[in-house]
Amino acid sequence: MSFNLYIACVFDKKGIYMDQRNGLKRMSIYVILVMLFTMILEYAYANIVTRYWGYWFLYSEEIGIGQKIVSWFFVFLLFFLLDIKSNTISNCILKFLYFITFIPSCVILEYVSVDVEYKCIFFLYWTILFVINRLFPYLRVEILAGRKGWILSGISVLIFCFLIIAIWLYYAQARMNLDLDDIYIARVEARNYDMPKIVSYLYLFAKALIPISVSVNLYKQKWVTSLILTLVGFICYFIEGSKTAVFSLLFVYCFWLALKMVDVEKIWGWIAFAFNGVSIAAVLVLKLFGGIRISSYLFQRSFFLPAIININYYEFFKNSEKDFFCQSIVGKLTGIPSHYEVEIPRLIGKYAFGDIAANANTGLVGDAYANLGVLGVIIMPCLFILLLRIIDLCIKGMPLQVYLSLSVILAFNFLSISFFTTLLSNGVVVILIYLLCTKRDETRMLPVHYKLKLKI
Repeated sequence: MSFNLYIACVFDKKGIYMDQRNGLKRMSIYVILVMLFTMILEYAYANIVTRYWGYWFLYSEEIGIGQKIVSWFFVFLLFFLLDIKSNTISNCILKFLYFITFIPSCVILEYVSVDVEYKCIFFLYWTILFVINRLFPYLRVEILAGRKGWILSGISVLIFCFLIIAIWLYYAQARMNLDLDDIYIARVEARNYDMPKIVSYLYLFAKALIPISVSVNLYKQKWVTSLILTLVGFICYFIEGSKTAVFSLLFVYCFWLALKMVDVEKIWGWIAFAFNGVSIAAVLVLKLFGGIRISSYLFQRSFFLPAIININYYEFFKNSEKDFFCQSIVGKLTGIPSHYEVEIPRLIGKYAFGDIAANANTGLVGDAYANLGVLGVIIMPCLFILLLRIIDLCIKGMPLQVYLSLSVILAFNFLSISFFTTLLSNGVVVILIYLLCTKRDETRMLPVHYKLKLKI
């Protein structure tokens, strides 16, 4: 076998040249798409975001060409640290984070006057994250799901569906008509639901699991089950006005359709193209028709607001006591009380926006600094990559559409929620258990050198 491969590699020079040429061509396309996306965001921030939401997003004339050069340098540094060809969950999540938060954050640093310390912390965190991802080995364990595990996963999803429907009927009074402009009223109502703690946690687990289960069932061509689960997912939106519930399902169906029409090897090129296309469309809709809603959801809320909140966390905790994750499960297990009586997201909401009811959630850089200071900027990327490797292990063998669906959902979770809160309250652990128990296509298992077979 090795001799035949060696002969092929020596004499099939034309084929190798074609592969190299195609690889360089594809990389050049990625570079162009990244450059275009960055320039679109620069235009959107300077001409749209600061104009319509300038009370949140500042614009400083003092920032010179030097900061722009630094930002662009790190945009391309991290791009070349990405493993474009790899479709492991680790790399998929980092690719999404690269587009939805890293590039927008770099753009903001071009226009907002921030301490040099924050800039160093920000670039250090992301550089460590991407370098560790390239160096940290993958777990060489093969996990095979048996029939019992498959039945268990199906029963758990069924129970969660009944729970969501029961909460919708009892607490939300079977509400169905909920306009996007009314979601904040629904969220306030949801906070006042007199729901037992265990029920509220189970609901969060169920809400997180539904989109992933839809993706798995779509791949298995279980159309009726997929439709029922989709309807249950929309019920989550009716319960508490959760846009995440709707957009998660939208991403699931988009990836399912895309992989039926697009070559798997080109999927990330199309995803990068989609980021550019949607951004350009948002700008054109605003300029030609005066429609601001798409720009609001895309630029203001999705791309730039999380980056601004990270800066707010840094500014608040720079001269305040760090929390050391006392408000998370760590504090509950250790019994160490937090320095702050108010939840940190509401504390930052009061500091940044003057409204303690505002939930200024954050993850990644802001979360690391708020809890551990500069040390967290070094430690948390390592913990983050370790978690990604565990997720890689649990999802191994699933189809690419499940990888992509879970990646974009987790990317937004890690972006907006504290690390340990994401693990438990947002159902990451439950999703991993479900994936471990779900029957998978063993022909898709990644090759391993040392196999420790675990039957579930």
